[in-house]
Amino acid sequence: MRVSRTMAIVSALSFAALTVAAAPSPTATPTTPASAGAAATDVSWPVYGGDPTNQRYSPATQITPANVSTLKLAWSFHTGVWGPGTSFESTAVVAGGRLYITAPDDKVFALDPTTGNQLWHVTPKLEADAAPTRINRGVAYGDGRVYLATVDSRLIAYDAVSGKQEWSAQLAQSRKELFNSMAPQFVDGWVIVGLSAGEHEARGFLAAYDANTGKQVWRFITIPGPANPGGNTWPATTRYLAGGGPVWMTPAVDTSLGLIYFNVTNPSPDFNGSSRAGSDLYTDSIVAVHAATGKLAWYFQEVHHDLWDYDPASPDVLLTLTIGGSPVPAIIQAGKTGFLYVLDRRTGKPVVPTPERPVPGGEPWQHAWPTQPEPQNQPFAPQCPAAGQYPLETCLFTPPGTTPVLNAPGSLGGSAWSPVSYSPVTGLAYIEANTIPVLRSTTPTSCCFGRSPRRIPNEPVSGSLEGYDVAGGRIAWLVPVQGAPFGGSTATAGGVVFSGESSGYFDAHDASNGSLLFHYATLAGADAAPSVYVADGREYVAISAGGNSILNSPRGDTLDVFTLP
Repeated sequence: MRVSRTMAIVSALSFAALTVAAAPSPTATPTTPASAGAAATDVSWPVYGGDPTNQRYSPATQITPANVSTLKLAWSFHTGVWGPGTSFESTAVVAGGRLYITAPDDKVFALDPTTGNQLWHVTPKLEADAAPTRINRGVAYGDGRVYLATVDSRLIAYDAVSGKQEWSAQLAQSRKELFNSMAPQFVDGWVIVGLSAGEHEARGFLAAYDANTGKQVWRFITIPGPANPGGNTWPATTRYLAGGGPVWMTPAVDTSLGLIYFNVTNPSPDFNGSSRAGSDLYTDSIVAVHAATGKLAWYFQEVHHDLWDYDPASPDVLLTLTIGGSPVPAIIQAGKTGFLYVLDRRTGKPVVPTPERPVPGGEPWQHAWPTQPEPQNQPFAPQCPAAGQYPLETCLFTPPGTTPVLNAPGSLGGSAWSPVSYSPVTGLAYIEANTIPVLRSTTPTSCCFGRSPRRIPNEPVSGSLEGYDVAGGRIAWLVPVQGAPFGGSTATAGGVVFSGESSGYFDAHDASNGSLLFHYATLAGADAAPSVYVADGREYVAISAGGNSILNSPRGDTLDVFTLP
């Protein structure tokens, strides 16, 4: 076990008017009935983000910086599903005395959370024309069921005790360019799920389904029609030839405000803007809808007319800030741009000053937007790290054209799809940050991703785990990570932050200063977000280690679960 690592402490701009207050989760219908014989101190993890706020914060306190170095592997479970095309990014869900994990091919396993013994498993029969993507980020638990979104665009409910299917809903026409990889959200008897299909002409959506019946309650289309608000941001002649706007990751919910928050990601074609002049709403936006109706409440577009695949993939996180002595319900999103966007979640207005800055225009056929919003807090990822012939001051938003240009942090940079955690005790958000510069080019006739990007010679990938002071607008601590970390982090009331490395390690850091306290070699890339739970009075940490096909990290099929000796 390695017990130390070089730490770079970075100081920057401070916002003295903002302080962090403890942020209780929004009130929600209880989703975790007590299991027979469960200890009173048991703690569940019923949905992907831990609770509807997506804070990925556990109140468990047994594991601390003082004892985390003694963690032992309690048990491991092998799904039996892995290969060159798989990505094992499932977060274990724990509720009702069972642990649920999904394999990349949508298999669902119910396990004993203390021993790993298999209780049941199901294998959904996928349609013949299902997308070739093999990734599933997990299930949601609620009302005695587990809910699964499948690669052939279905939402399925299973009895949590027996694994018997109760209902199945078709989310979209089943074909190769339409699929689902997200872990659904459950709140107040509804299951919330979105469509993943951004690199094709499909129009994305977020929809709510009745958890008892599978009947659709409402659907919000992310690429508006001509008569809808935002429809005028697409050219009328090409609005339905273009598209995109997928919803990749689990939404956040504030039941006290009655709002659901989610990220709409990239337009299509991805790097070629010739057919979609305009700002292209609601792509590259944080969107809030009314939970009861699915109607638009507000939106904030992080990147106008995206030409770089800088879509906001990392899930939104809800927290509370104190501004001028008053608590303000806030929402944060760690972008691929390397900016941390901080908004008032009641209105969508930036809490941190976020002016529109002029950016390069590029070739005329790209229809590049003249300005982009740039938060005035410290970027959490380097945005222009390369040197030489490439202009450092323009690499973030230089439009790709027929001549290759430098783009950084890159389409896999910033936070990408890595979920962020937040501790109301430290006031820090824990971000896995990456900078992966590329040389990008495209043409007016390129579809989808355009030409493949080229890595810059002698420019290594840089990655880190960092504690970001949301109120101060700065990086509080930063720990370099070998390669590029993508799984995400989880924080605990015990003062520990857990995360994985694509290179194949599971780590524990001191939440206050980033000191590396535990470093365990897994059998494959640890590219999934951990979960923390207490079963029979004992705290456990679970992480999937199976690698990722996009990163080409080492592949495997193992769920590792740790506890104190």
